[in-house]
Amino acid sequence: MTMFPALFNKTWIVSLRVVNTNIPPLQRGRLTLPTIPQLENLILTRDGIWFVNSTLLGENLYIRGLHLQGNLLGSIPSDLLQVLQALEYLNLASNRITSVPLMSFYRNPLLKRIFLMGNHIHSIADGAFTGLQKLETIDLDDNQLREISGLPGGQLLRNLSSIYLAGNNIMQLSITNQNILGCKRLDVSNNAMVSLGAFTLSGFVGGVLEYLWLQDNHISSIHPSVFGLGNSSLMMLNLNKNRLCDIPIPFLQRLPVLVKLYLQHNQVEVILGGAFKNNAKLRVLLLQMNRIHTISPRMLLGSVSLEELDLRHNNLSQLPKDWPDHAAGDFRLIISHNHWTCGCDLYWVYQWLERSRFFKYTVECLSPTDRNLSTFDRYPFDDICEWLQTTKDVNAQSDSTSTPSYRANTTLEWMTVGPVAAFVLILAVTTVCTIFRKCTRRGETDTHDQSSSSDSRAMSVPASTLPDQSSLPL
Repeated sequence: MTMFPALFNKTWIVSLRVVNTNIPPLQRGRLTLPTIPQLENLILTRDGIWFVNSTLLGENLYIRGLHLQGNLLGSIPSDLLQVLQALEYLNLASNRITSVPLMSFYRNPLLKRIFLMGNHIHSIADGAFTGLQKLETIDLDDNQLREISGLPGGQLLRNLSSIYLAGNNIMQLSITNQNILGCKRLDVSNNAMVSLGAFTLSGFVGGVLEYLWLQDNHISSIHPSVFGLGNSSLMMLNLNKNRLCDIPIPFLQRLPVLVKLYLQHNQVEVILGGAFKNNAKLRVLLLQMNRIHTISPRMLLGSVSLEELDLRHNNLSQLPKDWPDHAAGDFRLIISHNHWTCGCDLYWVYQWLERSRFFKYTVECLSPTDRNLSTFDRYPFDDICEWLQTTKDVNAQSDSTSTPSYRANTTLEWMTVGPVAAFVLILAVTTVCTIFRKCTRRGETDTHDQSSSSDSRAMSVPASTLPDQSSLPL
């Protein structure tokens, strides 16, 4: 057995780091550490260790943190762990461990955090974490697990708050035992799941699960009873990069305290009315990179807490009028990179965005293609659409009534028309009046001429036609 090189002033050493070395006795488990009374953290990372046992520690049995990541260990070092009863932190990441046997840590009752990510683990025995009453975190990311059933097994683990299973090959998820009711975070992202069946996560019913990561799977269907028959306390749900074709409304109805919902990069085409009506606390809703072409006017019914809605990169060409009004107050609405045709049908959208304090981005128009009219901020909505709308309103009122009181008020109504329309109106009235006056004057002139000619004719009657005054009676 080889002794570790002498360390002077060992009484003040709390952490010992031996990193990136090539010490054959250490790699083979034939090295013993000197006695270090205050040693709490032992860090042996990237040293090429492929075997380790209890002889490494010597008399240093009160270590609280053990770091063995980045080595070549092929199994859980149970012999070493049995003598470390004060251990609280264990990092075995990036080794070659293939399994977690039954009761692997039963002699470590104070253990709080276990990191096993980046190994080749394909199986975990039911009860592998038995006895860990103070366990808070289990990290099994980037392994080769295909199925999770009853994780972790054994007795009730009240303090377990985080389980990380991302980057495995899990096709079926089943956590039905209720010995982990204190778990708040579950990460099963980047796996191979195609659906979430009934009672898949029923072990969390009545618990405090708040964060669920399911992104980067192949999920196309979600059963309403994933959490059993009751409601869930879930606050954040990430379903990004899956294969959902519809919003899972029945499932969402059982998430009454949901705050953040990530549904981007799916295959959703239509959003039905009341899709989020039971999610009154929903603040962030991300739906970008889908295939959405139709939105119900009642989509946001009940979304009284909404702060951000992202609809970028979809197939939208139109929005129901006054559709955002179902949400309470102003919120960040992002609708760029869609199939918008800039025109008066979108004038109300432009007005709503202009009123929003969050509108600080560019919305592109698929048409018109004119560069000067290709975005919402360049298209002359106010100049074109406001004038057209005012003209339509005036014409409609003109057709609907002809009472004197209406005629008396038309002057005030026409004053609201744009300057171009007013000019055209004044010019037309002036022209009509001028023509009318000319016609009137011409008529008067003709009448006067006719009367004058009649008088002249009467005055020019021949004398022969007049009666003989001598023959008239006296």
